[in-house]
Amino acid sequence: FFFSLTVVLSTVLHSRKTRFCQTMVRCSLFDLKSLSIAAALGAIAVKVINPFLNDWIAPPVELSKDAHSTPYDPEKSTDIMEYPDMGFVREGQQVELNMGLTFILQQSFPRWFVTLLQRYEARNSNSNEIQMKRDYESKNVNILDARQRDYLKFDEAGFALLDMSDFNFSSVVNWRSQQDIKLFQSALEAKLRKELFPQATRIVFTYSVVRGGSQFGDQPAAINAPHLDYSQNDTARHEFHQSWPPFDYKYNKEQHILMGTAPTDEDEVLSVLLGIWKPIYMNNPVCDHPLAVMDGRTFHQNQEVPHPIHINFGIFTFHNLNGGVKYNESQKWYYYPFQKEEEVLVFTQYTKDDYFCTPHGSFENPNCPDDYDTRVSVEMRAAVFVKKL
Repeated sequence: FFFSLTVVLSTVLHSRKTRFCQTMVRCSLFDLKSLSIAAALGAIAVKVINPFLNDWIAPPVELSKDAHSTPYDPEKSTDIMEYPDMGFVREGQQVELNMGLTFILQQSFPRWFVTLLQRYEARNSNSNEIQMKRDYESKNVNILDARQRDYLKFDEAGFALLDMSDFNFSSVVNWRSQQDIKLFQSALEAKLRKELFPQATRIVFTYSVVRGGSQFGDQPAAINAPHLDYSQNDTARHEFHQSWPPFDYKYNKEQHILMGTAPTDEDEVLSVLLGIWKPIYMNNPVCDHPLAVMDGRTFHQNQEVPHPIHINFGIFTFHNLNGGVKYNESQKWYYYPFQKEEEVLVFTQYTKDDYFCTPHGSFENPNCPDDYDTRVSVEMRAAVFVKKL
């Protein structure tokens, strides 16, 4: 980063011969050599200081030995039975979540900086930790291997795993680029039309995000927190956005699509909003933090709680009405163990004029090889429009 910044600055200063440089007594300070030396010293300082500050301010936590640290057993069943850590909304609780800058910075900034920021945010707002204990409860759930359940069909359960091995994934150079990812989205649209939505008049992909990566803008994985990205309650959504109006359609397609304020043809109507999820930048299939999805047939309206969230991104705050999930013993959870890069999980975020959706959330797989990469994934959503009847 420092070296790249050096090259850019030096090129600008020398090619344009700015007045600033011309009026400096010692303009040579701004030549490539001097800036390179300064940048190198800065990079070395950061390299040395960061580990020291990490150990001093935010020493790594020694994890206790539990079920999540047992040696990998390749013969063990891929069904996860009595998983204890899924957090559901307590009966009778009305939940609201405010997320500070740590949400967007914790993947890419040094551990010591994130720790200090967390302390500052905790001192200046209600503690999310206290709120979590009050509003949520952990329940044991079985998370079954969907690969072994051939009876799971998309039009019944609300989710499916698509094989896209015929797509050249190396053509997507940068999965964080909203432009580069269009190659993948175009191929996926053809697959969706052919296998799941032959009646679609239009499929609109929205903003994508990387989870689990280490670059600026990457978001953390949502572990042990089953949720809906959007509440199924249209009335509650309209009331929510009276207080928190959506951003312009260019920057926030999903909320406008769900509100009915997005540009559409007169003869078409929204059918469903899909979730799209797949691993990226990994040397192995996903193991440690796979995505679990609920069979949509086992989730009902009385098990959802409107869940406002407010995320501070520094230069703006994003407001959305998510859906919290209450536990019910009849709910059925599934996942696809060892999901590969060419496998794309498609699930139902929202269905228009019908209460049908698939709550989802990542979890900690207790049986993984030690040398496997931690999960990095890309997710996006796709609105499927159909002809108006």
